[in-house]
Amino acid sequence: MLIYIILALTFGYSMIVAETSIGRMTGKSPVGAFHSFGKAKWLSFGGWINAIIPILIVPYYSVIGGWVIKYLFEYMTGHAGTVAEDGYFSSFISSGAATEICFLIFVFITLAILVTLPEKKHSIWHETFTEERLTLIRMNIRR
Repeated sequence: MLIYIILALTFGYSMIVAETSIGRMTGKSPVGAFHSFGKAKWLSFGGWINAIIPILIVPYYSVIGGWVIKYLFEYMTGHAGTVAEDGYFSSFISSGAATEICFLIFVFITLAILVTLPEKKHSIWHETFTEERLTLIRMNIRR
């Protein structure tokens, strides 16, 4: 876990800043931004990797977000003891309907936030998220 945290804080953060800077400088999608640095195949490949990886990661984290929605609901309705029992998580993820419903709730909440995300700098969303994160979210929406 310590190695993961170190890599996320060093390599991960520097990559996010670099990708954001390249996107802002060129004003293009990841593929177009990397292609603008040269005609080499490996540059184009780097752009495609930056475009495809978020597509692969978002469903994974959306499923986990659905789990969080389920647990949050159970805790807020006073069923904390039930959630702490052995086998609760296994039975929850075995139930296809429950996991799908929680996944969809998370997706719709996320979409509602992203669609209503204001462009003005003096909004609650802008105070909550950093400028870099907002740029990354908007870039992912436009793809």
